Amino acid sequence: MINKKIIGIMVCLLFFGASILPSISGISNIIQKDRTNFNMNTINLPDQLDQYQQNRDAYVFITDNESMERRCAQSFTPELPTLTRIKLNFCKTGGMPENAEFQISIKIEGTLLASATKSQSEISFNPNFNWYEFDFPDITLTIGEKYFIVCEASGLETSNSAFFVGSRSDNPYTNGEAWVYNEGEWFQQDYDLCFETYGIPNSPPNLPTIYGPTSGKPDQLLTFTFNAVDPEGHDVRFIIDWGDGENETTSFTGSGTDKTAYHSWSEEGTYILTVKAEDEYGAIGDEIWGEINIKKKSKLFNASIMQFLQNHPNLFPLLQKLIEQLGL
Repeated sequence: MINKKIIGIMVCLLFFGASILPSISGISNIIQKDRTNFNMNTINLPDQLDQYQQNRDAYVFITDNESMERRCAQSFTPELPTLTRIKLNFCKTGGMPENAEFQISIKIEGTLLASATKSQSEISFNPNFNWYEFDFPDITLTIGEKYFIVCEASGLETSNSAFFVGSRSDNPYTNGEAWVYNEGEWFQQDYDLCFETYGIPNSPPNLPTIYGPTSGKPDQLLTFTFNAVDPEGHDVRFIIDWGDGENETTSFTGSGTDKTAYHSWSEEGTYILTVKAEDEYGAIGDEIWGEINIKKKSKLFNASIMQFLQNHPNLFPLLQKLIEQLGL
């Protein structure tokens, strides 16, 4: 008798299940219930010219001999968020010691961000001004802030030699200015140095991933986890449209780091959840979406059975006869 009851129950569940399954088969699989691996790698993007002043009609000299210490600097305002390298136009005078160097540093408000050097043996003699590249580990900059390229000489203690840095009169570069350090003070100049800065353009975050349920009940608070990788490793936040007229923008989190948000829907229905990732510099990536089915479970079950029996009117007598034969 027990086996017959089990068989009868399984048969009934099989038929009833056939009526319920079509109601959830349309749920998007974009929303994942289980975590899966996704690409955490950043993309190596080529750099490009950002700020520059390339014309020369004069020069400024720098030295550090025993009677004088003279430096120069050029400020610039980046439009790209990552600084990769710079170029300067300069040459040297004769009689320079073998260990002499041309040094540059990147600073903001006195804080050193990077530095690099060129040996005097790599530098041509005056009047052959050439462009020399200074490469260093990439620096993350704040777009719109002012930074300084500081140029100085070293190893010229007992020499009358110097480095000549190319410049252009009448301040042609509008996003910064040149400075000269002399006798212990910095003085702003009415020209600009010859320089180029290179950076990596800001790319938007990759397509987000959504983890969470695909169904729920009215007024049930559901938990969703979002994740997106930014190619440059910038912090990201998520712009969410819950599909019911409510929108939300999360706080920033690290690239590739989970961010959790909560939401409930007050009415039954199928809602389209859309999400975009935005990086800390305002670049917004592509949108991903998924469906959320909000139903009262009891109504869903009863309505599905009634719909199934209405579509199969001859099936109910067969089920009733089967149950009677099984003695249920």
